[in-house]
Amino acid sequence: MESKMSYQEFQERLCQEVQRELNQQGTYHCEVMQNQKNNAILWGLSVRKEDSSMAAVIYLDKPYQSYLRGKPLEEISRELISAYQDQKIPQIDETFFTDYETVKDRIQVRLVSREKNQAYYRRGPYKMHPMGAEVLFIELQSDREGTMQAQVTNKMAEQWKIPKSVLFQKALENTQSRNKAVFSAMGDVIAELIMGEGAEAPETEGVSPLYVLSNEKREYGATVLLYPDVLKAVRKRLGEDFYILPSSLHESIILPKGLVMMDVKELRDVVREINQNEVRPEEVLGNEVYEYRGATNRVRKCSKEDRER
Repeated sequence: MESKMSYQEFQERLCQEVQRELNQQGTYHCEVMQNQKNNAILWGLSVRKEDSSMAAVIYLDKPYQSYLRGKPLEEISRELISAYQDQKIPQIDETFFTDYETVKDRIQVRLVSREKNQAYYRRGPYKMHPMGAEVLFIELQSDREGTMQAQVTNKMAEQWKIPKSVLFQKALENTQSRNKAVFSAMGDVIAELIMGEGAEAPETEGVSPLYVLSNEKREYGATVLLYPDVLKAVRKRLGEDFYILPSSLHESIILPKGLVMMDVKELRDVVREINQNEVRPEEVLGNEVYEYRGATNRVRKCSKEDRER
């Protein structure tokens, strides 16, 4: 029985095969590289046509699993080439990133996991937040097929000569103007998922104990926690302080304190169970429980000693 290649051997062989096939159509440059994705560093195949300034990155974990299950390397290579050719890669001159006036309205901010994104911190400007880390990106393309972004690097920031505080303020303004915050009862969110947009949950007695805070696109919706006065507005609507459960990068669960019949330890166990069983690893924001207090207008992590009901 033929022995299987290791992951590293597979990457190198696939890179050679893809480049050999593509170079029959022109001149292409292929290389295996590591790329920081949310909460993980993934191996990918970077493919760039010689006259293009932009490269596409195709991640190799799933292709390798297909190979281990018996799919021939040549077939995997053809599938990757087809996927690459189907992508619409914007052609952007490299000088685009050097002019702050050109890119300033495209800069946005994301809230990501604090512990699992060290490569982001080494590569570009960042700020720490009680619930994670703020990282800057430039939006290159956004349409029905998805969004393409590039991280703001330290080199870019040095070329722009713009203070870090100004960059983050501009990014927050851009992000908030393009993707408004949405605060909904959990029942309405579930009804929308089941019955379609605009659907409302059947009326029930009492007040909903669970709410969801996200954005209009429900992509990186936890970032709305950074928007000025959003949490203050949530407290005004609820009429009391509340807990924040980081259910994913895309949304947060809000629980009014007066309606919570669990202590902080039990809430923390709920968050960790959801992250382990319901959320993809790359979409986990954190495993802790946080609270918002109107008196201080601040978010703080609940300590192990907290036993509020």
